[in-house]
Amino acid sequence: MEVQSAHLVGIGGSGMKNLALLLASRGITVTGSDAHMPTETICRLAEEGIRVSGEHDASHVCSQTSVLIYSKAVPEDNPERAAAVLAEIPQFSYPEFLGVLSSVHRTLAISGTHGKTTTTALLGWILDQAETPVTTIMGGDYQDGTVLLSEQPEAVLVVEACEFTESFLHLDANAAVILNIESDHFDCFESCLATTRSFARFAENVCRDGRFLLIEQRALEQIRQLETSAELGERYETFSLDHDAEADWTVSDLACVAGGTQFRLQHQRKDLGSFFLPLPGMHMIASAVAAVCLGLQQGIELDVL
Repeated sequence: MEVQSAHLVGIGGSGMKNLALLLASRGITVTGSDAHMPTETICRLAEEGIRVSGEHDASHVCSQTSVLIYSKAVPEDNPERAAAVLAEIPQFSYPEFLGVLSSVHRTLAISGTHGKTTTTALLGWILDQAETPVTTIMGGDYQDGTVLLSEQPEAVLVVEACEFTESFLHLDANAAVILNIESDHFDCFESCLATTRSFARFAENVCRDGRFLLIEQRALEQIRQLETSAELGERYETFSLDHDAEADWTVSDLACVAGGTQFRLQHQRKDLGSFFLPLPGMHMIASAVAAVCLGLQQGIELDVL
């Protein structure tokens, strides 16, 4: 789909903001609106020539707009969405448009009830440091202001894959992670069982056509306990922070050290060496394991990782 100009409704959210920056970096004229935007977000967008408004009004959608992209929080009766309908301008929700991007890029999707943003950021940073062209789209920002938005057509897209309203089912991922499955988003999932069913559908989507899935061991067991078991084929591996677990990826010798955490990583019982992570917490080790695994899948050498 050829896009020359895009209007983003709800542009102030982290994911929408990063999408706006990506589109602008590709020479697309971007405008947007959001009733609740931090000043720093307005300034950051303005640096890239993105004009934004703090209120929603039909006049913000002009005849030259190629596409309107809206946050899932924006209702159908929003005046800008209504104006786009009258002008017959194509509309996509944020996750739908991520699906469009994933269909034209090699895409690595990071899912899980918790840890998505951290793992997306960590994997994107690793790929960038390994001189692999990469773009990250996530619901957060690097603390030092780094923005990974490669303009190269072969760039890898590392994207946060959110389960809210089953948004991640729009993605066409070449490889993916399921970090965990826990109770959350009760406004769209009536129970943890319903959440698990949604993750099972995501896992099936990823595993088709020989694509790769890394899934946390307990999350796989939750999916396996469903009344209708998911069809995952053979292109998946499991990970666990329990060294004695029957998982493909395990860790051992965990230790809190000065400035962070130390651990050893094993793949199918082969020791891959000692890793230092300048972040505390078991949950951060899970993010690191996922990033290392997908980094190896992308051909990054172990010593570089």
